[in-house]
Amino acid sequence: MLKPIELVDLLEQYERFLVQYAVGVFRRIGDTYPAIESRLLGIIKGSVFPVPLDVFTRHLERLSDPDLVRRKAAEAVLERYHLHREILEFIESGTTPELAREPLAEVVEKGEPSQRALALVTLATMGQDKARESLLAEFEGLPRPLRWGILILLESRHDVEWLPLFQANLEDAEPDVARIAITAVGKTGTASASAKLQGLLSHGSEMIVIAAIQTLAQIRDPGAVPALKDLARSTTSAKIRATVMSAFGDFQDATTIGPLLEALDNDDPRTRANAILALKRRFLSQGNPDPVAIDRIKALLKDGDHRVRADAAQALWELGHQDSLPVIGGMLKSPAEADRTSGAYLCGKLRLSQFSDQLAALTDDRSWNVRKTASIALLGLGPSGLLLLQTLMSHGTPDQQVCAAYAAGLADDPGAVDSLLAQSRSGSEMGEMATDLLLRLSKPAETRPEPEPDR
Repeated sequence: MLKPIELVDLLEQYERFLVQYAVGVFRRIGDTYPAIESRLLGIIKGSVFPVPLDVFTRHLERLSDPDLVRRKAAEAVLERYHLHREILEFIESGTTPELAREPLAEVVEKGEPSQRALALVTLATMGQDKARESLLAEFEGLPRPLRWGILILLESRHDVEWLPLFQANLEDAEPDVARIAITAVGKTGTASASAKLQGLLSHGSEMIVIAAIQTLAQIRDPGAVPALKDLARSTTSAKIRATVMSAFGDFQDATTIGPLLEALDNDDPRTRANAILALKRRFLSQGNPDPVAIDRIKALLKDGDHRVRADAAQALWELGHQDSLPVIGGMLKSPAEADRTSGAYLCGKLRLSQFSDQLAALTDDRSWNVRKTASIALLGLGPSGLLLLQTLMSHGTPDQQVCAAYAAGLADDPGAVDSLLAQSRSGSEMGEMATDLLLRLSKPAETRPEPEPDR
């Protein structure tokens, strides 16, 4: 498993690479391109990122969830890549493609190994065949954090031309590298990898098995269903079984309905919740939901677990049943933080504008996660919700202002981003929250997932 210090070191290497590139362009353009010069100075001074690397590093150190640490590091790697591509295109449009790419060729020829690898992946994703061939030949010998970072970049492109590299690393000695290779295969949409992925279902690492299950669901090879059913029966891992139930929602195989209905009575809440949503997806895609299954899901509105209740409420609403509204209203008023968070999430997800007043009140909740989720839910209500958020940014409590600014920032409100920038520098607990939100906003819009509560 990659350690946080290794991920930070990777980002430091990337920033040194960007500075080296900027200096290389500077040497070539002289004083004749002031707009380009200004962009390059931003890289050299480190002012182009909303959150400086030292602040980001301290933020990672406070996180206890290894998956969250890796996810944030991956977002930071992609942020730097997209920034570099934007600057490359800006320079090409203002000068020539040759001038923009010459510094990269220089790094390939004279740079240290990590800088060379980053230059190669940049050139390769810009269509240079020679760089692609060199990267493929040298990949196995690169340090594991660098292999991970490069696969993060290539995975984001969903490009089938990199499939041989992904397949070659499905069983990399570093589990984090292997997991990215597995998910990358799924994003190419290539069903031919199914047999190799099914072989990973017996892997000793739970992380690898789960990644293989999720990827098989993505490529939807019906031949994988028997292996997944066998795994659901034989595994002792509740997390793996729950992941299989979720995967069944992406297959059209009628033999998976029985296991899904059985899973509604499973002792593990995650398994029950995943089975509900899998059945919902199946019913929405096929039509004519089974009335018996609907009654089983309705019964779970009284489940003891907040996530199961929330997923039952969501499934019923999307399938055209009104039974869930009183349950959602009750969750918003619950003394339990998890209930209030889930209720707020559902209001945004299902566009339940009748609960806008309750959501506005929850933006001042004592729980950070409730405040954040309620703010995002208001954004989900459309123009009326955005207007409420803008009012809270101006007249709300300090807590409300931070959360409202984040949600409004998701709607590309520049004033919201400025507010978060100011708060993030305060050094307070609220500043830490603003930093966390700003890091999420700094991702390119096309790669930014729909926010969900920490459930």
